[in-house]
Amino acid sequence: MAEKNAPQSPPSPTADGAKPQSGIRAFLPLILIVVLAPAAAWLTIRFMSPSTPKAAAKPASSHASDHSASAENAKPATEEELPKFHPGLMAPLTRTTIGFHYRKYFGKLAIMDVNGDALGEAQADKIIVNVAGTRGTQVIVARLGVQGDDPPLLRHLNLHRNRLLDTASEVLSSKNLTDVRKPEIKSLLRSELAASFSRILGSGVLQDLQFLEFEVRPR
Repeated sequence: MAEKNAPQSPPSPTADGAKPQSGIRAFLPLILIVVLAPAAAWLTIRFMSPSTPKAAAKPASSHASDHSASAENAKPATEEELPKFHPGLMAPLTRTTIGFHYRKYFGKLAIMDVNGDALGEAQADKIIVNVAGTRGTQVIVARLGVQGDDPPLLRHLNLHRNRLLDTASEVLSSKNLTDVRKPEIKSLLRSELAASFSRILGSGVLQDLQFLEFEVRPR
């Protein structure tokens, strides 16, 4: 009877509770890896991606491409785009045909051959005549330029160039030593030559006449 009524000791809760706690602790590292792996991957992509330098380099490459494109578009002007009218052009008086050669001498008058090619920069012919009454001991040396709007000026100048130079020689050689010693001789000669040239070139073609060189000297 004593054995039946003896109280039995209850099971120890400490021993039973230790089993589930030790199981969770065993799987804790795996749980942390699963939870933290996506965050670590996102941070790696965010801070180590080379997209930012590429984005910064885009404006420079775009600027370089724009510069190269503008350089390609900077083509030389064609002959059709160049001016054909030259107001107040000063042209040298010469016996050669002169004109603008747009590939070689654009901006300067050139000597032109029969094929329209430029042979060199146009220069005024030197006129040398005897001073009247000096028996050739004194000479006048002169070079002339005529001014007017081109193309009418060059067209008439090339057509009458020999006649203009012959007229200039006649006017200059008619002056004696007393004439050429006058202080205003150049102004007087300009007026006389301009009137003679206007009769040859036609009304309104000649605007002005200049001495590019003028000298009275012994031969």
